[in-house]
Amino acid sequence: MDPHSTKAALVLACLTGLVLAISASAAAASTRGASPPVGEFPAPGTGHVRDTILSGAEAGSAALAGTSAQTFTTGDGYTISVRWDAQYSAAVAQQVVDFLESISHGPELGRLDIYLASNSHLTRYCGAGALACFDPTIEEMVIAGALQPQDGLSPWFVITHEYGHQVATNRSNGPWPAISWGPKKWATQERVCEGVRDGRFDPYLGYWNNPGEAFAEAFAFRHFPSETRWLWTLPHPDSGSYAAIDRDVYEPWVKNGGETFAGSLGGADPKDRFEVQTPYDGRLTAKLSGPSRADFDLYLLGAKRARILSRSAHSGRRETLTYTICGRGSLRAEVYRYSGGGHYELTVSRP
Repeated sequence: MDPHSTKAALVLACLTGLVLAISASAAAASTRGASPPVGEFPAPGTGHVRDTILSGAEAGSAALAGTSAQTFTTGDGYTISVRWDAQYSAAVAQQVVDFLESISHGPELGRLDIYLASNSHLTRYCGAGALACFDPTIEEMVIAGALQPQDGLSPWFVITHEYGHQVATNRSNGPWPAISWGPKKWATQERVCEGVRDGRFDPYLGYWNNPGEAFAEAFAFRHFPSETRWLWTLPHPDSGSYAAIDRDVYEPWVKNGGETFAGSLGGADPKDRFEVQTPYDGRLTAKLSGPSRADFDLYLLGAKRARILSRSAHSGRRETLTYTICGRGSLRAEVYRYSGGGHYELTVSRP
C-alpha cells in the first residue's frame, strides 16, 4: 500500500470534527446609558416576550391606508424612519425614538425603521398573540403604538427586546447567522455552538430554546434585569453575559484574525507544535507552505489531549485545512515532516 494512504487511513480512524455552516455580516459602536422616558416605566411585570421574526415579504406597513410617516434625528445624529397608524401621533413616535437613543446602541440605530401599529395591524403582521415582531431583511420593528403594558411587560422592555434583534442583524457570528445564533462574543460566552451541537438549543425551530431570541431577551435584561422571569433554555444572563453583550454592541467581532508561525524541520526533527489561541467559536483555516521537494503534513490537535481534530496529509509541500471551533479556547497545530526538510511557514486564520 502507498505509505501516504496508510498514514491517512490511520489518522482517519481517530479523526473527529464538526460541520456547521451558513454566513453573516458585521458592524460597529457608540455609547449610551439605559433609562426609559421619565414617568413611562410601569412596575416590573411577570410576563414574557412573545415576538416573531419576519422575512421581508410579510411586512409592507408603508402601504397601509391611514398611516403617517416621519424621519426623526437622534441627539447623536442617527436618523430613524417611523410610521404610525391614525390613532397615534408624531409625539408618540418621538417618545419611542428618544427611548431607543437612551439604550445601548451603535450605528445600527440609524438603519432602523419602526411601525407603531394598532392592535389589529399588530396581529396582521406579527401573528396572533405576538407582542411585537422584527424583520431583519428590512430592519423594521413592529410594535404596539399604544405603549401600554402587555402580558405583564412594559412597552419599553418589549421594544428593547426587539432592538436586540436589530443589534444582532448588524453583527456577525460567521459562519452562523447572528440573528438566530446571537452575535459572536455573546454566543461564545453562552456556549451556543456546543448547545446546538448537543441538541439543547435550536436556532431554527422553537422559541424558548432559540439562541437568537435568548440574545434579544438577554439584551432586554441588560437594561431591565428585574422586569420578568427568565424562561429560556439558555442560562439566565450573568455579569459575563452582560459584558459580552456590551462588547458585541460597542466592540463587535468583524472578521477572522491572522497568525503566522515559521520553523525548520530536517534530520532528527520530525515535527513542530504551536499553540493557537481560539477565543471565539467559528471557522479556522490553516495553510502550510513547506520547502520545495519536501512533503510536510499539517494536523490540528486538542490543547489538553493529543486527539487529532483535523488533518491535511497530501503529497507535496502545501497543505490546507479548515476546522469549526466549538467551545475550545485553544488548539495545537502540528507540522510533520514526512520527507525532505527545510524552512516552512504556517498561516492560521481564526475568530
